[in-house]
Amino acid sequence: MQRRTKLVSDLGRILAHFSLQELKDDVIPEFKSVTWKKVKEKLMAEKMSLTVKSATMILTSSLTTLGIEELTRKLYDIMLIDVAFHSKQKFWVTCKLIGNPERQIPLKSIERNLTQACRRNDLECIIRVLPRDDLIWLMIIEKRIVKNQGIVLQKPVYAAYYWGERYLFLANHKPLIIKVIAQALDYDNGIILKLRGQSLESLFRMLKNKESQAASLGTFLESRFEPELPKESSNGIDYTTLLTRKQYTKDFFGDDPPQISKLIVTDNEKTWHGIKSVPKMEKAKVETSVVFKSNNVLQMMQGMVHIGAIKLPLPPFITKVTTQAQTTVNAS
Repeated sequence: MQRRTKLVSDLGRILAHFSLQELKDDVIPEFKSVTWKKVKEKLMAEKMSLTVKSATMILTSSLTTLGIEELTRKLYDIMLIDVAFHSKQKFWVTCKLIGNPERQIPLKSIERNLTQACRRNDLECIIRVLPRDDLIWLMIIEKRIVKNQGIVLQKPVYAAYYWGERYLFLANHKPLIIKVIAQALDYDNGIILKLRGQSLESLFRMLKNKESQAASLGTFLESRFEPELPKESSNGIDYTTLLTRKQYTKDFFGDDPPQISKLIVTDNEKTWHGIKSVPKMEKAKVETSVVFKSNNVLQMMQGMVHIGAIKLPLPPFITKVTTQAQTTVNAS
C-alpha cells in the first residue's frame, strides 16, 4: 500500500509540471483508463475549476485502480515526457560520439540495442525511448545492488540525440552510460566537449556553425573594424560610434544568436607579482576564471559592446564561443 501511495504521489508531482494543453494532448493519452472527457466530467461533478492542480488531482485519483507494475511503467514514461517537453529546465552537456558506424540504427531498434549494450557492460537498467521534435529522447536508470538494501535505483541519466548526427546531449552524465548509448547507436564511445547549456537547439546550432565555419565571419569583421569618434556639429553630437558598434555586433552575432546561459572564461597564464609578505609566491602561476551568467549570455555581450563595456574589436574569447562551439574558453 505504501509503495502504491508513493508511486501515485510521484506521478502527481510530475504531472503538475505540464500545462493543461499538454495534459490533454500528450499526457492523458498515455493512460488507457482515463480520458480528458472523463477528467472534465469529474471536475464538473465536484464543482472544481479547470486548473492544472485540479486536473492532476482528478487524474491521480483515477490511477489507484492500476497495478503496481503498470503504475511504475507509467511513472517512467511520464518522467521522460516531462524532460522532453521541458528540456530547458535541465543543464545539458555535449558529447561527441566516436567511431565509424556502419549503418544508421532504426528507431525501433534503439531500445533493444540499449538493453544489449547494458548487458555487455554488466549493467542492469530501466530504459525508455521517446521520439519527439526531431530528437530521440532517452532515459536510463541504473540498478545497483547495495548491501543490506537490495536493488537501489540510481539517478536517471537523460539524453537527447538528433537523428543521424554525431552529437549527444546529456543531463547527469556517467562515462559508462555514455559508452552504452554510443554502442547502441553503433559508435565506439563518446567524449565530453566544452559546450554546455539549457537550450538544445542553440547548442546544436553552435556545433553546426563550427562544422560549416559559418561563424568565421567574426575573424573577418575583427580585421576590418575601424572605430569612429562622436562628431560634434551645430546640430549637436553625432554618436556614430554607437551606431558602428551596433552594426558590428549585429553582423557578428547575427539576428538570432544561440542562447547560452553560462560562459566560463579561464586564464592559466597569469602570475603573482608584488607580494612582499609571501616572496615565494612571486611569479608563481595562478589560474583564474570569470563566469558570465544570464538568460542569454551572447545577447548580454551585445549590450555590453553597445555601451562600450566590451571594447572592439571583440576579445578572442568571444570569437572562440562562436567559432569553436565552446562555453568554457581560454581568455587568450
